[in-house]
Amino acid sequence: MQPALPTSPSEPMAAGSSGVAGDDSGQYLSLERLKRQYYDYLGAKANEVEEARVARHYYHGDQWTDEEIKVLRRRKQPVVTSNRIERKINAVVGIVEKLRQDPKAYARTPQHEQGADVATAVMRYCLDTNDWASKSTRNARLGAIDGIAGIEFDLETGDHGDPDLGIHIVYADTFFYDPRSFDEGFTDARYMGIAKWIDVDQAKELIPSKASEIDDLMETGSDITTSADQDREKAWVNTSLKRLRLVDHWYINKAKWCWTLYIGNVKMMEGLSPLHDEKGKTFPRFRMFSANVDHDGDR
Repeated sequence: MQPALPTSPSEPMAAGSSGVAGDDSGQYLSLERLKRQYYDYLGAKANEVEEARVARHYYHGDQWTDEEIKVLRRRKQPVVTSNRIERKINAVVGIVEKLRQDPKAYARTPQHEQGADVATAVMRYCLDTNDWASKSTRNARLGAIDGIAGIEFDLETGDHGDPDLGIHIVYADTFFYDPRSFDEGFTDARYMGIAKWIDVDQAKELIPSKASEIDDLMETGSDITTSADQDREKAWVNTSLKRLRLVDHWYINKAKWCWTLYIGNVKMMEGLSPLHDEKGKTFPRFRMFSANVDHDGDR
């Protein structure tokens, strides 16, 4: 999946932002605080991330260690895997698909029958245009393997210039969230987002107004070697492959959901969430779920 640019104002820096990296007094959090949240997740959820990685390998039948393979080869035995895990997960996904039904809105009173029909048509149109039948199956499989799955919303330009709702799959190996969250639906999370590697050219296409800053990152990324914090910054820039780690970070500040797009020590764009519920409250672009949550909060 291509990294989707958050729905946002056309300006690189939304109105009301101080633009100062260490300033939390404005409408948005400072870059240092956002990165601290991201690092908190990496530190607190290291075991969970590793468990999900192992689970993906087991699903694909890649569960033999190098030492075990060497022993089998020394014995002249073939490496044979009876992958019952894949078969079981696919069976569960098949049951989910078999029980799936088309969404339908019901009127609370007889006077609202027509409105319910319109709501049903809108929901089905949105799901059909986003190929939800296919994405639902893949999401169920990801939830069974990784323990975390979900979608992200985008406001896209429709055929008549009006906004359409886009729905994309979120992969667990790019997703991060508030490690204090215990709810299966992440409703108690104070922040969440995705972080993934992208090419320099792709970063410039997504954020053309920040092309010069992106070039500066590529020039200075390999020279950061003086302190522990700066050594950590190497993970944000890969100069040899000309790739950058782009983070789409959504968080609650002053009772509103905000977003910031950043690479390393540079904020690319930020703004308030354009998504609102029926009560006018903002919510993030991510709708995630977990198959289960243990007593430690691990998914």
